[in-house]
Amino acid sequence: MITDFVGAGPLKVTIGSLPDEVLLEIFIFYQQGADYNKEEWITLVHVCRGWRYIVFASPLRLDLRLRVRGKIHTREMLDIWPALPIAISPSTSRLTRVPKITENVIAALGHRDRVCRITLAFHCPRPEIGKIFGNDAASISCTDIPRTLGLAER
Repeated sequence: MITDFVGAGPLKVTIGSLPDEVLLEIFIFYQQGADYNKEEWITLVHVCRGWRYIVFASPLRLDLRLRVRGKIHTREMLDIWPALPIAISPSTSRLTRVPKITENVIAALGHRDRVCRITLAFHCPRPEIGKIFGNDAASISCTDIPRTLGLAER
């Protein structure tokens, strides 16, 4: 509890009166409680201009990344946000999503100097493998196709 100097009682402190360093520590705590695949920082930058400034001034401390998945139009996302590191992590079990996912991955790889992580997870039933790999599918066994391929910058 924060009290005034004469000990008369608690002071009322608003979040707007906190220094940027304190807000940054609160944001870090908030990020640590979030799921790694969620972009909680996006919520923070939409609160106000001051919070947006703090978040974008501390991309390493907050581990800011743009996450490329199959759902979001990657080209638009890359145009909207600042030049943050890109984590590519599409995942699908539906063959109909593969063209959109491929388009998003190619768009992200156009910024290869910013790509910091690639994780691909396609869970396709065996009959669908032929549709992806074409005529060569007959020579591919299930052990030849990794369920998840992960590449990360160290």
